[in-house]
Amino acid sequence: MKKIFLIFNFQFLIFNCLFATTHTGADFLKLAGGARIISLAETSAAVKLDASSFFHNPAGIADSESEITFSHSSAPQGDAVMQYLSGIYSLKKHGAVAFGILSYRITPIPVTDEFNYDMGELIWNDWAFSVAYGRNIFYDLAAGINLKYIYRYEKNPVFGKTIGTAQAIDFGILYNVAFVRNLKIGFAGENFGTKVVYSNDPVKDDLPSSVRCGLSYNILNNRENNFDISFDFFREKDDLFRPRFSGEYSYLNWLFLRGGYINKAGKINGTNFGLGILWKDFGFDFASAVNSVFDRTTYISFFKKFY
Repeated sequence: MKKIFLIFNFQFLIFNCLFATTHTGADFLKLAGGARIISLAETSAAVKLDASSFFHNPAGIADSESEITFSHSSAPQGDAVMQYLSGIYSLKKHGAVAFGILSYRITPIPVTDEFNYDMGELIWNDWAFSVAYGRNIFYDLAAGINLKYIYRYEKNPVFGKTIGTAQAIDFGILYNVAFVRNLKIGFAGENFGTKVVYSNDPVKDDLPSSVRCGLSYNILNNRENNFDISFDFFREKDDLFRPRFSGEYSYLNWLFLRGGYINKAGKINGTNFGLGILWKDFGFDFASAVNSVFDRTTYISFFKKFY
């Protein structure tokens, strides 16, 4: 009990100290990753994470199996594409390492002058490259860290080419509560690092840093059925703490049904849902997520596990 009290005291101390009133750039880093965690309303503080979402809390990969994942999503209007290639390599009792390559591309935008003559296209690509490590420090406590390099590319027919770069870390802890069976609590921070510095622009953008804490609890676990619930409190820079909760049911560890409620800044809230299929070593995940007041976004992930 004393350990839980100390962890939550630490979490709220961090919450009060990490944020200052600033504007942010590189908002593509807010993208949640793969279909599984998105269908779970991004409740990722205290759950076992896969390759498509390890950056939410790197401690969540400490006991993960080796796998490789590819995720894809397009904006409802068709003007942007997110793709994410990632993998985990299990080191058994020494934890696990993970990598991720996130790509976010805007469909080229035609640019014309005042006489409506074509001047070319505005091209805008964002990339994030990640390497993470997570392991069990004690039998009931895991920790993890993710190193991230951000690369932004913009080509404008008027102002030319601009390149922006930044470095960031994600970090987290995950605690298995010894005296409450099947209960886990977690804390994580994401996108803390340098400002985005541009090659020919004096403006420097802050990264969209955030913190989250939460818990997960296994309600049912037998040969055929498994059911987990998760709760998170999530806070972005210059925003309030926002609650999220979800549930994941699996049948014979091959069919997975998921859903949850998510609350985001900008009056965006609603239900995310999805499903997953695992056949032998291959899997597929699907998610439908609330994207704005009127739109939803579809995510798909394909993965291969290596036992």
